[in-house]
Amino acid sequence: KVLQPDYHVLDYGGGVLLNALIESLDRCPEDTLWFVKGDTNTFFVVRSLFRYLESMEQISIAKTSMLMPMFLGRPLTDPHGTIFNSGGAGYILSRPALLLAADAQKDTRKDCSVDLMKQFRKKQKSKAALTGDDLIVARCLSSLGVVPMETRDQTGADRFHAFDPGAMVLNRAHSWYHDYSKYKIQPGLSCCSAGSISFHYVEEGAAKYIDTFLDNQTSFLELSNKELLEYVPTKGFGGFGTRPSAGNCEEIFKFLLRKMKPGILPPNIDSFSLK
Repeated sequence: KVLQPDYHVLDYGGGVLLNALIESLDRCPEDTLWFVKGDTNTFFVVRSLFRYLESMEQISIAKTSMLMPMFLGRPLTDPHGTIFNSGGAGYILSRPALLLAADAQKDTRKDCSVDLMKQFRKKQKSKAALTGDDLIVARCLSSLGVVPMETRDQTGADRFHAFDPGAMVLNRAHSWYHDYSKYKIQPGLSCCSAGSISFHYVEEGAAKYIDTFLDNQTSFLELSNKELLEYVPTKGFGGFGTRPSAGNCEEIFKFLLRKMKPGILPPNIDSFSLK
């Protein structure tokens, strides 16, 4: 279920996103287990997302016999050492984590309260520091003992990405991403997991060719790069997107078709549903 927050109602001067997430508890069925936040230009590989959440649910239940408070995404660190998840890369909150935030918001002494969120936003602006809602969400959760978890795969490759596949594979992510990254970004094809879940700055044109390559039953491996480029739109990549071209497409296509696609099998929807 996709929810569009009412920003006019929820704008409390610093906690718009947190309030929208908390509001979703009332707008979704009570058996909803996961809440996924993404931007309009965040591309989610849904099959990889389903599989990852299923594995995290199983790990949590094996350890504690219940779903734990979890905050999953691409960890970044602000100049003051606060660890938060990249909003553009998308992040995921388990229901227990969001319930903790909802309860804490009622306590005016805690960082999740509306008044303290306002104060934090004002203080950050006065120092010309980061004031994004994603930082405010992380600050609230951190005060409750819920911090961004390790989400890299066994090879150390990221599952969540703040830039599109081209920028990641070709090492074209902006300098701020390297500066704020909690850990070193791996170069080339090592940057991204075969089970990658999300990419940011994926506009309409990029979404079309990525979806075609990953979701189509055709392997495309018998095609030349020139033939593959015919599936890539000429427009719709935005200011931060990287359009594959004759000069740069080799590694992008190799990542999507040879590294990612083999692991994306039709999920067993009967055994798991995104909740």
